[in-house]
Amino acid sequence: MAKIVLSHDGEIIEQRVLPESRLTIGRSADCDLSIDSGEISGEHAAIITVVNDHFLEDLGSTNGTLVNGKRITRHLLENNDVIFLGSYRIKYMNVASSGVGFDRTQIIAPVRPQVSPANTQVVPAALDSAAASTKATRSRFPKGRLVVVEGPRAGSEVAIDGVLVPVGHEGKSLGVINRRPLGLFLTQVSGKPVRVNTRPLGADPVQLKNGDEIIAGDERALFKSA
Repeated sequence: MAKIVLSHDGEIIEQRVLPESRLTIGRSADCDLSIDSGEISGEHAAIITVVNDHFLEDLGSTNGTLVNGKRITRHLLENNDVIFLGSYRIKYMNVASSGVGFDRTQIIAPVRPQVSPANTQVVPAALDSAAASTKATRSRFPKGRLVVVEGPRAGSEVAIDGVLVPVGHEGKSLGVINRRPLGLFLTQVSGKPVRVNTRPLGADPVQLKNGDEIIAGDERALFKSA
């Protein structure tokens, strides 16, 4: 079970268990986690659940979203990550993400970036070490690519060399490709069903094979193994 802790100036404001789908963060009262501050955009960021893992995605905010002091667009959260939203802090806690899970490819536990409580500056050496550990782990697992044949990205190729690679679009049809030691697996996340060779995905991940056709909303792509 994962949870987040919202704080400001060192004082805890709220603690919340993450839902099974999506949690929006922003100044708007319509957001799941509403923060009444001019530093925060109306819809600032979202945390998306993928099995036991969680993506943090910036929603085009004015002031940006940072994790452990580094600006991100989309980030796979790790246990004890600290999200920076202006002067507010959100600590992510998920014991399952710090060990070896069925749906995780990161076996080498990364070195956590060190944040000083006094000035919240990230220690560069710790970040470099974490990045090196992640890169070493990723290189050990199978890779692949998507050849997009229909949709806005038609004619492009997408390398599958990260821990988790999204397919489709949030709010329409979204899946995620997960690299594991035995292959690459596609999981439904949200929206209309993602299809593999015309068959909709169910609740369980599906292992991809060379030449599989993936349809996510208005995008159609062919999976190619490395």
